[in-house]
Amino acid sequence: MKKMKSFLLISLSLLLTLMFFTACEDDGTTLTDAESVTSAVDALDSGDITFSGSDTPSSVTGDFNLPTTGENNTTITWAEKTDSGENIVLSGTGNSTAAVTWSESNGFGPNTLILTATVTKGIESTTKDISVTVYPSATTKIETTDLSVNFKMVLVPGGLSLKINDGDFSNGLDDATASIVNAYWIGETEVTYELWNAVYTWATDNSIDHDGNGTAGDDTYTFANPGRQGGDPETGPVGTNQHPVTTINWREAMVWCNALTEYYNAYNGTDHDLDLVYFADENYLTPLRITTDTESVNSSVGSEDKPYLKADATGNIDMANCTAKGFRLLTLAEWSCAARYKGSDSSNGAFEYPADSGWRWTPGNYASGDSAPYDTSSTIGNYAVYNTSSTAVVKSLDADSVNALGLFDMSGNVWEYNFDWFQKYPGYARVIRGGYYSDSSGGSMRVGYWSFSSPFNKGDNIGFRFARTQ
Repeated sequence: MKKMKSFLLISLSLLLTLMFFTACEDDGTTLTDAESVTSAVDALDSGDITFSGSDTPSSVTGDFNLPTTGENNTTITWAEKTDSGENIVLSGTGNSTAAVTWSESNGFGPNTLILTATVTKGIESTTKDISVTVYPSATTKIETTDLSVNFKMVLVPGGLSLKINDGDFSNGLDDATASIVNAYWIGETEVTYELWNAVYTWATDNSIDHDGNGTAGDDTYTFANPGRQGGDPETGPVGTNQHPVTTINWREAMVWCNALTEYYNAYNGTDHDLDLVYFADENYLTPLRITTDTESVNSSVGSEDKPYLKADATGNIDMANCTAKGFRLLTLAEWSCAARYKGSDSSNGAFEYPADSGWRWTPGNYASGDSAPYDTSSTIGNYAVYNTSSTAVVKSLDADSVNALGLFDMSGNVWEYNFDWFQKYPGYARVIRGGYYSDSSGGSMRVGYWSFSSPFNKGDNIGFRFARTQ
């Protein structure tokens, strides 16, 4: 009898052990814990892992969640292995919640991380390194910290279509369409005199090797105008270095973007260098570095009025084909998108376009960020600097004065140069957008309102903000 009891106890112990170390797949196959772990790791190898929504390891957007369970009832915990930019923080159960921050060290682009997954079942455990590529989500804001003067940029999503004005600057109506193919970064504010002057001073110093070729003095920039600190008309006082830079022409804003790219490349440490956008030759060997105040438009391709734009093919002059990721002026469509973008917010008169797309836009007769048409709005002054005798410092309005993308002064303060020719005067005038501080009616604050300026014109009410392709 004792032998029978012992046998039963041993049999029960063996049964429990087998139950502990085995698992059944859907097809009825019985796996040991070790086999379960191996199978779960293989699933991670194959890229079948889904983080959240449709995100996969090769394309994760913004903050993301990691799985805590794998195949065959395995558990997964996570740890960072490689994150040189320290841009990710793991928390929560199994370190499954990943918060991502973005800085200039990301190169404004996707950040590749190596995460270690530990797959466990019972007493069996195996680790596997997973490469994860994280892309910024729309409206992500990053700050440049490598330069002497920091600036912030905001991501605007690509793949969008929107209604815009057709170029009749007198009506501001939404009677044309535009498309945004590529995501792009846009300056949070208009270019301040502080940032302008820091780059200007560096770029015009002939003792500096600006392009990194080992020779100083052969790549020095020349600007016809030094710019000034906003302020009121040129005969009056100037503002502070936090006012937008003014009294520069379109040519200088464009060439300064080349200088900013080289300035960034010189101080970005080990980060990836950015390609310049604007060139004097069809093979993109001679960057545009010189501007003039010549009061006529030079129609020659490669001139300061009609630059070559770096692309895969030689001789490109179409911004749609430009492949360079350096700093540049916004296109008309990009400026319109950034001023009008509402995301999924349908409040305050926002309209959907295209139909059933889920994308909402600010109507053309509103100031950017405002909740009512400019001529009936009681809050337009919360979003736009207008009807005043002088420019204001950027961000002079409070933090709630931003538009849906978190951008300041898309309406008011100073006009902003766009890259495009003005449709009514092609080859003569460039588009300016956003309105200006001394407009008493507020009509130029409308996001659907255009105006124009010759490439050689300058004034105390025109500045710019820059962009770069994602």
